[in-house]
Amino acid sequence: MYIRARGLITAMSKPILSFLNSQYPSDQEIEVADIRDAVDGVQPVSFREIASKPPTGFSYTPPKRKEKKTEWIRFNTSVSTLDKVRKHLRRPHLSPSEIGKLTLSHYVKTECGE
Repeated sequence: MYIRARGLITAMSKPILSFLNSQYPSDQEIEVADIRDAVDGVQPVSFREIASKPPTGFSYTPPKRKEKKTEWIRFNTSVSTLDKVRKHLRRPHLSPSEIGKLTLSHYVKTECGE
């Protein structure tokens, strides 16, 4: 009896586990609201009711991923290098983030020919 029940549970849980795995991809672009919308119509059902029915397919179409419009650029550099840039620009209060933005903007203008 246990082995039979174990086999049924394994077979019945496979589509649900696949669904849950699709909700948590390595690239987490799916919004929490999308997941809530996907499971809003789920109603509780007793195990007896499920076990008495023949196995059926479980289908789910995940929402389309939104196209990325921005990316993070992040790297380490020495404080002395940042200080050199601040001194050269005569802007002693520039944050590392602002220096990075200025550097990328300068590169795009000089090397990529906007």
